[in-house]
Amino acid sequence: MSKLPFMPLTDGDYLIWDNHFDSHLPALKVALGLTDEDLATSSAHNQDLNTSFAAATHAAAAAKQATADIR
Repeated sequence: MSKLPFMPLTDGDYLIWDNHFDSHLPALKVALGLTDEDLATSSAHNQDLNTSFAAATHAAAAAKQATADIR
């Protein structure tokens, strides 16, 4: 039986995983002994990830369009 990776392998799947993680983390604050600073750090990371993913997606689309125009 093959083992599945714990972390998603594609950028899009990782973004979905991280969004889910970040949205459920506050409910686990007490159980995991997290501080408000921990939650803020996680949220900031998630926001940065979403911003970076959007920028990368836009850049990839622009590059694809630029090369399509050449042909």
